[in-house]
Amino acid sequence: MKDIPDLDADTARNISGFDFVTLYDGEGDQKHAFGQLRKIRLRDSLKALELEGRHQKLFTDKVEHGLDEETRRLAARKLDFSGFSDTELEEVIRSLEAVGSGCSEQRGVQEEPAVSASEPHKDQG
Repeated sequence: MKDIPDLDADTARNISGFDFVTLYDGEGDQKHAFGQLRKIRLRDSLKALELEGRHQKLFTDKVEHGLDEETRRLAARKLDFSGFSDTELEEVIRSLEAVGSGCSEQRGVQEEPAVSASEPHKDQG
């Protein structure tokens, strides 16, 4: 093993730590050191690459949304509602409202009522 100052820069950069343990034999006054156990911990290259990839935003979380049959049918018709009756339009609206409220519940988003200001904010000062 080389001393730390004798290591080249690349090798020194890849070392994350050292453990030294002195091994003893005997008991009491007869105890004497007979060796030393040296462990070198190297850095975790895979973890370092993962952290660098996250920093560079190379990974994206993929979110998939499922479509029910009615939505697929509407998408296939390119959302042309001109041929729908009033009853069919009301059904589509109810379905979209149900899907919209389901999405906000899944994300933990609570709908809040809209607030309208009666007059502009004035500084009190």
